[in-house]
Amino acid sequence: MGKIKAVFFDIDGTLVSFKTHRIPQSTLDAVAALRSRGIKVYIATGRPVPFIDNLGELEYDGMITVTGAHCFTRGGEIIFHRPVSTGSVERVVVSHSRFSESSNIDFENILFTL
Repeated sequence: MGKIKAVFFDIDGTLVSFKTHRIPQSTLDAVAALRSRGIKVYIATGRPVPFIDNLGELEYDGMITVTGAHCFTRGGEIIFHRPVSTGSVERVVVSHSRFSESSNIDFENILFTL
C-alpha cells in the first residue's frame, strides 16, 4: 500500500460527538498526529458553510462542503465551486410555495430561509 496523503472526515457523529456536540480531545490529538506526519486533513460534509459552527480548535487543511459543490483550502483558496443554477433555484422557490415546510438555500455563503 502507498503512503497515505490525505484523510477526510465527516462532522456529525465522526468528528463531533452526538452526545456532547463537541470534538473530543482524543480526536483533536489524533488529527494533530496525522498532520504532524504530513497527512492532509479535510472536512467532508453536506452542510453549507454557514451551518459549520462546531469545529472549535480543530486544525484542518480544507473542506468539501455542500456535498462537493464548494471545496476550498483553510486559507480560502477555492478548489471547486459549482453553485446551483438560477433556474433550479427558481423551481425550488416555486415548488416550495406548495408546501408549508421551511427550506434553506445557501447562495455564495449567504443563507436564505424560505
